[in-house]
Amino acid sequence: MADEIEKKFRLTREQYERLARDLEELGAEFTGEEREENLIYSSGSLLRDSSVLRIRRTGNGATLTFKKWVPLEGDLKKHIEHETGIDDPDEAAAMLELLGLELAVVYEKKRRTWQVLDAEVVLDELPFGFYMEIEGDPPAIREVEMKLASDDLEHEPLTYPRLTEKFGVRRDSAIEARFG
Repeated sequence: MADEIEKKFRLTREQYERLARDLEELGAEFTGEEREENLIYSSGSLLRDSSVLRIRRTGNGATLTFKKWVPLEGDLKKHIEHETGIDDPDEAAAMLELLGLELAVVYEKKRRTWQVLDAEVVLDELPFGFYMEIEGDPPAIREVEMKLASDDLEHEPLTYPRLTEKFGVRRDSAIEARFG
């Protein structure tokens, strides 16, 4: 089990491109780029517990993740997170459905990742916009915010599943946000 603490920002394309340049100029360690498909499964009991199960597919494999939202003061988000690799995401999806969970949200994402000081910074492109997340302990997040001069950036309190519900398209029983 791990706690995930992060802060998310909504970006314009120009801010997204500027931050990529700023990270390079800061000497941040670029650790990779990937495209993801995220499948969010839910049920009444998970929703009541502010939790979800996610299957994430990337070019490097797939993971199954349990996330539970934990209240935190201020503009940071906290989740309790359990994650493990899975060999066959289709079989894992079938098992979740047999357990009564429903596919609720599907979203695709292009992610670029850097290590900055004691934090991880990701720049994400989704079909409905650009975002930055800074993940680490609160002092590390604040330090990276200062280094990136993020005062002019718009804080985004919603999770990607919630943003997909807002901006996505209903297909069958799920809401989706996919690249063309």
